[in-house]
Amino acid sequence: MFQPIISKGARLPAARPGREDYGAPNAAVSALQRTTVAERILFISDDEQFRSLLCGLLAAQGCPNVLGVDSLTALDSSGVLANVDIAIVDTSVSYADAVRAFRKLRMSGDTSIVVIVANGYHSASADLATNGDVLLAKPFDPRELIFIVRGMLHVRGRGAPQGREALSAGPITLHTLRSTATVAAREVDLTGAETRLLEELVINASNPVTRDRLTRRALGRAWSPFDRCLDTHINRLRRKIGADLAGRTPIRTIRSIGYLLLADWEPRA
Repeated sequence: MFQPIISKGARLPAARPGREDYGAPNAAVSALQRTTVAERILFISDDEQFRSLLCGLLAAQGCPNVLGVDSLTALDSSGVLANVDIAIVDTSVSYADAVRAFRKLRMSGDTSIVVIVANGYHSASADLATNGDVLLAKPFDPRELIFIVRGMLHVRGRGAPQGREALSAGPITLHTLRSTATVAAREVDLTGAETRLLEELVINASNPVTRDRLTRRALGRAWSPFDRCLDTHINRLRRKIGADLAGRTPIRTIRSIGYLLLADWEPRA
C-alpha cells in the first residue's frame, strides 16, 4: 500500500472535530451541500487510508470544506461532482473509474484539478498531463500537495481567470505552475520555495511583506528570529533574478519587517 513520504519526526495532524471521510452517497451529497461559503475541495481516491490521511491533512492545514469519496460514489451520487472548486483525483488505484470522474469534472470548466498518478504511469495518462491543471506522481511529499492547493485557492480568491499561471511586476513575470520566471527576455528556473516566495513578493509588489508571512507561504512554518532559511532562499532568488546597472537587486530588505519587491526596477541589459 502506498505511504506518502513524511520527514522523520514529522507528525500528521489529525482531522478537525466533525471532519470525516464520507463513503456513503447520501452523506457525501449532504456534506457538499453544506459547503456554501468557503472553497469546496473534493478528494476522489479508492485507497481509503490514503484518502482519509490526506483529507485530514488538508483540513488541519486550513481547508475546512474537504470531502473524500471513492470513485464510484463520485460517479453514482447526483451532485457530488457539481459546484466543486478544487478536485484531487487519484488515478493510481482504479484508473478507469477515476478517469471517468476526472472527465466529468473537466466538463464543468470551472474546477481546478490535481491528478495523482502512479509513478511510471502508462501512456494512457497522457491526456491527463495535457488537460489536468496539475499532475502529481506517487510517491510525493504531502506538503507538495498542500502548497499546490494553497496556490489554487489563492488564484481563485483573486478572481483570476481559470488556468491563469502568470503574474507580473515590472520586468519580472512569474510562471507559477512551471516554476520559472522571465526577467525581461531571460528565463530562470526556480525551486518550489523560490516560486512561492516570488509569488508573494510579486502579488505585493512595492509593498513590504513580513518575514513571518513569507516563511509561512514558502516554507509552511512560522518564522523564528533564529531561522536563517528564509534569508538563504531570498539570497538565491536575488542571484537568479540579477541586478540593475547600479548593481542593485529588486528584492529589498525592509529592516525589522521583511522584504519588498520593486515594481519599477529595470534589469541590467
